[in-house]
Amino acid sequence: MTHLSFSFGDTSLDDFGPVALGVFETAGKPTLLNNTAFTQEQLVGIGASAKTEAVTRSLGMDGTAYLLVGIGADSSPSTDEWRTIGGVIARASGSASSIQVSLGEIDKADLLAVAEGIALGNYRVKTQKHDA
Repeated sequence: MTHLSFSFGDTSLDDFGPVALGVFETAGKPTLLNNTAFTQEQLVGIGASAKTEAVTRSLGMDGTAYLLVGIGADSSPSTDEWRTIGGVIARASGSASSIQVSLGEIDKADLLAVAEGIALGNYRVKTQKHDA
């Protein structure tokens, strides 16, 4: 399984923020990509959606914070869709200093697209106050 870990600032690799998991659809129900943090019944119960760009926040049984991110009905989005998903993950993680991403097996181009999306989604414009 491919895992991405991003840290912003001074953070230990042992101190992850939320864990982002990809959700796709099987037989009309949400399913996780190569992960067993939630059963299909639990995903339905908490309202997780495979709809592209949908985000459901939930705590796991072990207290881990999860971002359940919809990747669409197909478990193999295009490279551009992976980039968009990365941006959704970054925006959904809010002010977290680090995130862990588990999206299943994806090729290098798609992995790079997710990383680009996270970088772009995390970008903030810094404004300066000017005396008028």
